[in-house]
Amino acid sequence: MKNAKSFHAMIVSACILCVLCSSRASSEPTAAGLVQAARASENWLHVIDSLYIRIESTSTKTPEGLAARRAELRQQYPTGPLEADHFPELKTTTTAIHEFAIDESRVRLLNDQHGSQRDLKIWDGKQLMFHEASLYEGKQQYTLDRTPHGYFQDMLASNTSWPRAQPHAFWWDDKDIDEYLSFYGREDDATMTGRCDYRGVDCYVLDVKPKGIPGLVIVQTYPGCKTCQRRQYGLIGEARGLAGQSYRWYVGVKDRKLYGLKWLSNNKPRVEYWMSDYKEIKPGCWLPVTQGCDAFVTDTSGQPYVDVRTDLKVVDVRINEKLPDELFEMKFDEGVKVVDSRRGQTQTYEYKPEPPDLVGKMLPEFAEIGVNFSPEQAKDKRVLVCFWDMQQRPSRHYIMKLAEKAGILNDKGITVLCVHTSGVETKTIDEWMRDFNIPFSDKAMAADPEKARYAWGVTSLPWLILTDREHNVEANGFSLAELDERI
Repeated sequence: MKNAKSFHAMIVSACILCVLCSSRASSEPTAAGLVQAARASENWLHVIDSLYIRIESTSTKTPEGLAARRAELRQQYPTGPLEADHFPELKTTTTAIHEFAIDESRVRLLNDQHGSQRDLKIWDGKQLMFHEASLYEGKQQYTLDRTPHGYFQDMLASNTSWPRAQPHAFWWDDKDIDEYLSFYGREDDATMTGRCDYRGVDCYVLDVKPKGIPGLVIVQTYPGCKTCQRRQYGLIGEARGLAGQSYRWYVGVKDRKLYGLKWLSNNKPRVEYWMSDYKEIKPGCWLPVTQGCDAFVTDTSGQPYVDVRTDLKVVDVRINEKLPDELFEMKFDEGVKVVDSRRGQTQTYEYKPEPPDLVGKMLPEFAEIGVNFSPEQAKDKRVLVCFWDMQQRPSRHYIMKLAEKAGILNDKGITVLCVHTSGVETKTIDEWMRDFNIPFSDKAMAADPEKARYAWGVTSLPWLILTDREHNVEANGFSLAELDERI
């Protein structure tokens, strides 16, 4: 009987212990749950209307990193001094400004490395404008395109430590999130390995090992990296085929936010990102205003060391505020090289200011471009001006088609004036117009054609300008097919 009671007591005790253990176990988070929570803390980026962030960064080369660079340069330059003034890579500290601005139709990205490089990308809702300026080499270039896609990949995280928990797709940077997760790691790829004090924050430690990534290394860039190949995807974990890749996450015990992420290759660190001082900028919008990263390289023995340390501080952030139009305007310097792909083919030229838009303004003075014509000759009549070049087939086509409409135009009280813009002799033009029965008056410009075309807002040939009876410009730059609708 005594033994039976003892056995019964043991059973009860075991059951209580099981319940306590079960209760304690149920209160502990799972690795997958921590991954979900960390990723959920970043998702406010997808429900806001606008965002502006300005960040100051300072990158510092470690003594080991400087020694390695100096050794590399000494091999290239065996004699002479190696001064930071002539070799920027020997500068101990560099500072930069990063600005990010987005709303529902516009994007802006500025990376300004003081004294060395300035890159500004803007999508103003209509066209992409990209300005690259190397202050060391004194070179600069503009790039123009008709789409923002491909120019703002992982815009924020490409220069900061946050957001890092997952890939993000936006209207300006569309991507297959499910595919990208295979490089970041999915929730069930994570295991909890412990708990530690990470930079003063009590954190769970997770190991995240993405599955199924065979092949060779194609590495993305990150702040301070000097050995990377050109970026293929843009964020940590997106290097397709990185063998032995894994990540170590540090997730806050209290708030479940990501405080650190170390990218490992065969258990050796490549880069470590960290975040702290989370602030709730707007309800539900938490942002780490202090961030940083350590970029690692390996020495000759294969041991990793910190090469560059970058510290970032958010100095201004605005959420759901109307962003000023000036943020999305690009200043162009005359004479700078432009690579223009807006019209389906790439053209390269030197930038010249866009000519003025004459719509709603009085017709400019013909005398200023050396044309002997006065609006008084077309008093109380509308004027249709056609800038053309007889040497161009489209221009000749426009003139001949206008000649076919001469009767209609006259009946509607429209005076047609053809203004020739190239250096063809007047006699040659007159003979051509006579041969094709062109009934209009043609005037050749005596002034500098480039300046004259700019003053009249002409960006291509042929170019039509139509006025009202008071000679105010109603339309310009329209096609011949639109003429009937315009008149």
